[in-house]
Amino acid sequence: MRPDATLARRTSRSEIGEERKRRLTSPVVPESALKATLGILERTVRRRLAER
Repeated sequence: MRPDATLARRTSRSEIGEERKRRLTSPVVPESALKATLGILERTVRRRLAER
């Protein structure tokens, strides 16, 4: 089996069945929001490391 064969494909919320939508326990975060948050975190860490 190829290593990448086990990766889940991206699925939009509209493609998920109603039963699974009800069971979702974590929010679906857009990739752009995640990247923005990680960018803020990266800048904060870099700034604090530079202050040392």
